[in-house]
Amino acid sequence: MSSLKMIVSRFGHHEMMSGRSEPKGSYFDLHPLADVVRGLLYTSVLWGLLAMGVYSIYAIILAAH
Repeated sequence: MSSLKMIVSRFGHHEMMSGRSEPKGSYFDLHPLADVVRGLLYTSVLWGLLAMGVYSIYAIILAAH
């Protein structure tokens, strides 16, 4: 118990810690992998569209000369 008092006084934390820990959610709630995959998909599509746009403009400029 004295170690708990040292931890409480050291960090200024005044709550008493219980022996139980409450579940904070599943792994996928804490690590949103679907959001990361969706972001990668969106950025890949956007980079592809940008590349096609730049290539199209480059082809138009070359065809004009």
